[in-house]
Amino acid sequence: NLFAKIEQNCIDYLNKSAAPDRVLENFVKTIRSTLFPSIWYKEFSNAKFFERFLEICEFSQKAIDLLAEDKMLEEFFLSRNVFIKNFSEDYEMLSTNQIIFAAAVQLSLGLINTEKVSKIFCSYVDAKIKYIIKSLDLPYKFFISAMGSHGAGSMNFSSDIDLIIVVDDINLYETVQENFQKFVQKIQKELKPFEVDFRLRAEGNKAPLVLDISNYEKYFKERARIWEFQSLLKLRFITGDKSLFSNFKKILFNRIKLLDGAAVIKDIKQMYDNVQKEFPGYSGIHIKKHAGGLQSIDFIVQSWALSSYTRFENCLGKNIPQIIKYFSKENFEDLPKLSRNYKALRKMEFAILNLFNTHKSIVPSKKEQKALLEKWLRIKMPVDEYISKILESNNKLLEKHLG
Repeated sequence: NLFAKIEQNCIDYLNKSAAPDRVLENFVKTIRSTLFPSIWYKEFSNAKFFERFLEICEFSQKAIDLLAEDKMLEEFFLSRNVFIKNFSEDYEMLSTNQIIFAAAVQLSLGLINTEKVSKIFCSYVDAKIKYIIKSLDLPYKFFISAMGSHGAGSMNFSSDIDLIIVVDDINLYETVQENFQKFVQKIQKELKPFEVDFRLRAEGNKAPLVLDISNYEKYFKERARIWEFQSLLKLRFITGDKSLFSNFKKILFNRIKLLDGAAVIKDIKQMYDNVQKEFPGYSGIHIKKHAGGLQSIDFIVQSWALSSYTRFENCLGKNIPQIIKYFSKENFEDLPKLSRNYKALRKMEFAILNLFNTHKSIVPSKKEQKALLEKWLRIKMPVDEYISKILESNNKLLEKHLG
């Protein structure tokens, strides 16, 4: 009996677990989904490896579900390659599921933090985009830039990949739309389950996939609104012609110079109020969208960055910790508190997405799930109380800086 050799270790872990039923269910799920359970039992004779597996069963439903769905992940796990700290040299050979699985495993075990997960995801996506573009050998002067959480380097397990494609002169290229559609098809297939989106381009989904730099210059001058400049704060170059991207930034910066600081604050506050009114509400607290959540911190920081051209230029394509670090030079008194709140919310967001394999970072309502979340976060108070204090603190900061 192969299980008999690991039975005591399993019992010992279950006795100290916050969710023994969950651990056992995920253990059984994994063994039943594999074609060769004897190989797993043999590997589990290594007590340290077996304990790590049980810890994953407890703290990463994301990893367990991926392991059951994708048979390619078995060897990746049993070979211990899943624990490699630096995958950058192997991005071209690794699947998106392998990257997500490794991040979920390492995060659940405390081997990496949330910022490292974001860095891995963004670097991997960039590498795949560059690889596909190189293989297509497109005869255009163009660039591809990241937007959204991908642009700001803050991707999580459920992030979309927001991109824009810009060429120098659309009239020079008859087949540009068709050829970049091929790129989109390839990148969407390559990066599943991440969703690839181009909705943040000028005019949104009404516009062609590819626009040229003159289209953007006209749009910035005539129709772009403050919320679009908020989005453009997360613009980051991925691949293509760097001189064209530099020209694009100059056009953007020249438009930012014309913004009125007081009007910007007013518009951002109005946008925030509108977003909160449209927020449907959930049975639990949404870490990102709830008043005082991660989105609120975004609005605070964006109001600072858009208040002057110099600030915008220095904050372009940066994540929240990097922007906070930049503003530390200006002696903003609320930065330490904002930084602590951001890190706490991000850790909770990743924990929820990873522990429960959900697409929405909503604090769970079930008592046993709350207990599991509290254990992984290592907090010494009820999670609802913990999150409420952070949200209250952020709401006070929002009122102070946006009015």
